[in-house]
Amino acid sequence: MGRKITMTGKNAQYIEHRGVNATPDNDREICMEGDEAMYQEYAYGQATQTQQERNTTEDTIKEYQKEVARKLLTGRADSASIGECFRITSEFVHQSVLAVVKDYYLGSAANLALIEITLYDHHLLQKRNSHTAFVKSLVAWDIICVANEDELKRIVRATADKHKRLPEVGYKEWSKDYTNEKVICENVGKKLGPTIPYSR
Repeated sequence: MGRKITMTGKNAQYIEHRGVNATPDNDREICMEGDEAMYQEYAYGQATQTQQERNTTEDTIKEYQKEVARKLLTGRADSASIGECFRITSEFVHQSVLAVVKDYYLGSAANLALIEITLYDHHLLQKRNSHTAFVKSLVAWDIICVANEDELKRIVRATADKHKRLPEVGYKEWSKDYTNEKVICENVGKKLGPTIPYSR
């Protein structure tokens, strides 16, 4: 049976100090009356947690935060939303896009613009310059990770900036002024393989 503590008086106070291994007495009834009645409870120390347990907890929190950010950025991360950007949403296309982004993105928005152009020139994208939809689709497909809305906007803005400085014709028709960019696009095209041909 729990304790019943009744305190009355103008300055009624109840103060409890508890050590690290002590458990609170939750089966108690505390009644206090008075103009300045006060209840205080202190617990000292904390249970020991191993480094591995701390790391596991931190990793779980980080994964949860990434998942929440991904869902916020992409809305419904399903084949329908990806289908608004990609003409074909098969697992084969997913793996092909994953492979080229892994090899050629390297955290560069300029490279991402070249990948986007190449995918369009190989007839995988619905539009050539729908940058926000493209980046969101990559996030939805777990191909790139975007931490928050600001980072998403930064990537889209930088991708669009590079994109507008490139010719609108297919990359195979680019002049020598764009030799470096053309080489990247050609390498991305080769990585896509013969089943996803250039089709401009």
